[in-house]
Amino acid sequence: MAEKVAKKDSAVKDAAILVIITLVAALLLAFVYEITKDPIAAQKAKKKTEAYAAVYPGLSDTVISEALQAKAEAFAGDSMRVDEAVLAKDASGAVVGVLMTVTTPEGYGGDITLTCGVTTDGTLTGISFLTLAETAGLGMKAQEDGFRGQFENKKTDSFALMKGGAAVVEGDEPIDVISNATITSEAVVRAVNGALEFAGDILNEGLEGYAE
Repeated sequence: MAEKVAKKDSAVKDAAILVIITLVAALLLAFVYEITKDPIAAQKAKKKTEAYAAVYPGLSDTVISEALQAKAEAFAGDSMRVDEAVLAKDASGAVVGVLMTVTTPEGYGGDITLTCGVTTDGTLTGISFLTLAETAGLGMKAQEDGFRGQFENKKTDSFALMKGGAAVVEGDEPIDVISNATITSEAVVRAVNGALEFAGDILNEGLEGYAE
């Protein structure tokens, strides 16, 4: 009987210790989160600002429009989403285009998030990656000029991903696939095509209405 009581007391003690450890760990995680969330958010914002500047030469300022953001959140693209859309302004304060952050979950290594800019005449200024976790030496080549540079200063409604003379993704402007990284290439092209579709809708409506 005494042995059973001792075992019971030991079990209760072990459970109490486990609860205390769990609570302490939770408190520590909460504390770490609180002291790191602002620096992390600031770093993400800085990275995005730099990416916007990289894809839109001559960018002086951006304008956040609630109406434009609502339009972005409601947009349903082909295996992609528009996370953010802002108006681009030049040094004179004129609205010269739209900047977008888009994400596709179709990358070989998971989500691919990129920024791109489109001018008022529908020209894609370029793309820059915020999140890219593809295979080293293969899909990661998407961020190199050989692939990424194909999107710079192109006035088109869509891009066609070409592999061996055939289109993997249908479109107008041809883009060469990254060797041995078709999945990554396709994900990026579809994400950019979705951004172009969204930008086209906005441009047809007129950016001035979103600047008010």
